[in-house]
Amino acid sequence: MKFTLPLLLMAALPNAEQSAPGTLLAVPDQQISGILNTAAAASAPVALIVGGMGDLDRDGNRGPHIGASTYRFLAEALVRKGVSVARFDKRRLLDPRPGDHCASQTCPFSMLVDDAEREINLVRAKTGAQCLWLIGHSEGGLVSLLVATRRKDVCGLILLASPGRPMLALLREQIKKSWLDTPSKAFVDSLLTRNAKGQLVDVGTAPPAIRTAFSHARQRYLIEESHSDPRTLLAGIQRPVMILQGKQDLQVFSSDAVALHKANRASTLVILPNIGHQLRSVKADDRLENIAASLDRAKDIPDEIPRIISSYILKNPRIKHTQIQ
Repeated sequence: MKFTLPLLLMAALPNAEQSAPGTLLAVPDQQISGILNTAAAASAPVALIVGGMGDLDRDGNRGPHIGASTYRFLAEALVRKGVSVARFDKRRLLDPRPGDHCASQTCPFSMLVDDAEREINLVRAKTGAQCLWLIGHSEGGLVSLLVATRRKDVCGLILLASPGRPMLALLREQIKKSWLDTPSKAFVDSLLTRNAKGQLVDVGTAPPAIRTAFSHARQRYLIEESHSDPRTLLAGIQRPVMILQGKQDLQVFSSDAVALHKANRASTLVILPNIGHQLRSVKADDRLENIAASLDRAKDIPDEIPRIISSYILKNPRIKHTQIQ
């Protein structure tokens, strides 16, 4: 389960905050903090990285041993290429600690969208930017799309390894391609079918990993999240959009990127042949290396990825529309 369903299983692991040089940021009264790394030019465009599923810190890690510091590497590379970047520790929605906002109440998926909006407000106030680019990774791509439909101060979108269908449908394909045993696959497939109908499933008799990944709280989260189809959202976006996907991604697939592009033909589609979900170079069809790369904090992101992203941002006008407020 942990190999091909990290969107849920690894989301259940504890988080340890990391830090990097830059301007520290904090959203008042919201237990959300982050960092802004600024490019040399005062007029540099500003981007916000919107992280994937789970209680990720600003570097893209979950706990002291889970994660490859993907967002830190990406931010630092983009800054060197002329793009200022903000990134935040995600709110602990599903595994809150005592004293956390979500420890005393149920926090829905929609709170991630609200948090991204709070972060945009803070970064704009800090930088004076009229609009921000949103760089959404994995589930963060869906959050970015939802934010872009609600706000006019989004310059454009960079969708990295972002789902091209509702989350429950994506998880179903992950299950089919996973190393789960046949009974576990059947159990989860049935669970997802019922979730798609809005029904909760008792997982008390399931293996421990499945009980963790599909608790009632997580099922509610997935059901709510799956009400949003990223293809429908993207079809209505009239701002610059780049879709960047690694062909060796074990969590989100090239077919998702193609589906997103078909939903908005004005978007730019880039599929890189030997890139995994954490934006690292991996050998084709080497699953073990792919998994190892997702945990390797000593392995940098290939330069072509920040080069492609920064070139796209810098070549597009910072304001593509006149309704900025």
